[in-house]
Amino acid sequence: MGGTLLKEFGARRHTSAEIECYIPEIVGLVKSILNAEVRRPKEFSDKSDHGDLDLIIGYNKLSDQLVVDEHLENLGYTVSSNGRVTSFLYNELQVDLIFVDSRDLDFATNYFSWGDTGNIVGMYASNKGMRLSESGLFIEKVIPNIGIARAYATFDFDEALLMLGFDPKFYNTGFASFSDTKAFFKSNSEIVPDMLSLNAARRRRIKMRPNQLAFYQDVISGVYGSPTKPTEMVLPRPAITMGNLETFKSVLSKIGTHEITYSDGYFVAATTKEKHLPNILIGKNFDGSLFLVVGTLFRRIESKDELISSIRFEMKRKLDQVECERLEKALKRQEKEQEQQ
Repeated sequence: MGGTLLKEFGARRHTSAEIECYIPEIVGLVKSILNAEVRRPKEFSDKSDHGDLDLIIGYNKLSDQLVVDEHLENLGYTVSSNGRVTSFLYNELQVDLIFVDSRDLDFATNYFSWGDTGNIVGMYASNKGMRLSESGLFIEKVIPNIGIARAYATFDFDEALLMLGFDPKFYNTGFASFSDTKAFFKSNSEIVPDMLSLNAARRRRIKMRPNQLAFYQDVISGVYGSPTKPTEMVLPRPAITMGNLETFKSVLSKIGTHEITYSDGYFVAATTKEKHLPNILIGKNFDGSLFLVVGTLFRRIESKDELISSIRFEMKRKLDQVECERLEKALKRQEKEQEQQ
C-alpha cells in the first residue's frame, strides 16, 4: 500500500510479469501459515510495474494476523506491521497483507481494486454524510469525550455504489488505467465532491497519492461540474433494543472495568476509569446487527459471545502494548544511566 516502506531493506519495483510469477509462491507461503482465503485486488490492465503486491487476507480469528507476523519473523523475513496491514519482504518485493474480517472479504476486494478508485468513491460518500471503508458504507457518531461510533448502512459493495449514485456494472467492468475512471466519476449525476470543504490533514494525504491528487485537481478545475453542497442521507434505521442493552450490560459485568455512560437510542457507549483501557462504543447497523468500536478494533457483532471475545481481545492487546512500551522506556533509561557512568 505505497511500496516504499521496506525500500531501505532492498525492496524495489517489479514488472507485472515478475509479480505474476511470485503470486503462487507468496499465496502458498501465507496459506502454509494460516488457513484463510487470500485474494488480490484487481489492477489497471495498463499498469506495467508495481511498488508492492497487495493481498487481502480474510481472517477468521482476531489473532490470525499475530500468528502470521510471528511465523514470518521466525522464517527470517523482514516484517513490519501497522494496524491491519502486515508488510514483509519476499526477495526484493514488498508484500502487503491486508487483514479483514472474512465476512468483509468481498467488499474489501472491490474497495481496494483499481488503485485509489474505491478511496475516491469514499469522497462521494462524505458528501452524503457517510463514510466508505473496506468493510462497508457507514455513518459515524461523534460522542464527545468518548469516541466515534459507527452504524453500517450496507456491507454489500454494489449496493453501496447504487446508494451513492453509481452503476455497479460500470465499476465491475474495470479500467485500463486511472484516466479511464474519469468517465465512471462523470457518470454520477447526483454528486460532485466538495473538495474545498476538506480539512488540511485530508488534503495533505491526497497530495501524497498521485491519482487522488489528479482527481482533486480535476474537481477543483470544474471537470465534473460544480461541487454539490454536502447533505445528510436520510435512511430508515433500527434502534438499539432493550435486548441489545441487556446483552451489553451483561458483557460489561463480566469484563468488570466499564459502565454505560451514553445512550441515544441508536448508539451506546461505556467508559472506564482504568487509565490504559479504551472506551467501548456500540452502533446498531441497518441490518439489525451491531458494530463494535474499541481501541483500534472495528468489528461487526452478531452474537454475545462474539462481543465479549472481541472486547477482551482488544483489552489484552492494549495492555500488552502498554507493557511493551513500559519495558522499552525502562531499557532506554538503563542504557542512558550506563552511558553516564
